[in-house]
Amino acid sequence: MPERELPPKDYFSRNRLIDLGLSAFEQRQVDLSPSYEMDFKSGRWSKIANDMRNYSLNVQQALARDFFGKEGANFPNGEELADFLVRINNIKWFGRPDRSEGSYIGKLQEKVDKLTYDLNLGSKPVQIIWGDWARTHIPGINELIDEKIDAMMYPVKDVLKSSGREQAAGVAMSAAEGCVNVVIHTGWELTRDLSARAWGAARSMAANASIYAKFAVANIIARDVLVPNRGRTSAFQKSNSVKAAFDIYEMGAVPVGLDNERFVVFRP
Repeated sequence: MPERELPPKDYFSRNRLIDLGLSAFEQRQVDLSPSYEMDFKSGRWSKIANDMRNYSLNVQQALARDFFGKEGANFPNGEELADFLVRINNIKWFGRPDRSEGSYIGKLQEKVDKLTYDLNLGSKPVQIIWGDWARTHIPGINELIDEKIDAMMYPVKDVLKSSGREQAAGVAMSAAEGCVNVVIHTGWELTRDLSARAWGAARSMAANASIYAKFAVANIIARDVLVPNRGRTSAFQKSNSVKAAFDIYEMGAVPVGLDNERFVVFRP
């Protein structure tokens, strides 16, 4: 697929994106309250993400596609990016399925296998830590995952730079981070554990999810010009190789990392 011409430097500027976002609401004739309008005009992604969840999923999807797609800001792979951001902004974080359901652990193992295979780690048995976030503080548990994602990110960053997509990726990564930060904290409130220790855990989980989310959107932005660069590191297998992490989040769990050849997952 031929690359797009490099956009002008102000193509993804804050002012242009604010105008396009407000225009999407106007064209769809969707009510925008004064407080929501203020959040949009300030360009605060976490606030905007929180506001968007007050609309129906169909409205969110339509507005996101209008904004990121070709008729709006024209992000590379804009519709795919819009759908992903709406998805992570609507995950029911920290839901509480019945622990007695044996099928839950089986399904979770399937998602863990998908994630570890896509990260070129092979099959790893899942270990669930229930309810005690402090037990996930295992020395070195995140190191191998971080190394894999860093190795995969090198060709992605090169492609973003060479194709003039860095600015678009930066906006998309900020939006992704805004989605997961707000929604994780909201989800933690639903667990009714509002202690300082619990909020510390929520912040740690938000950082965990942000890494996956930012990597995923960078891959989406680069996807159609990434293929020739895939062979540059053995760790890089496919575009958006952390998609399965969000399948785990949608199951109310948090992917943590590797400990003694087991993949640790936390469930509140």
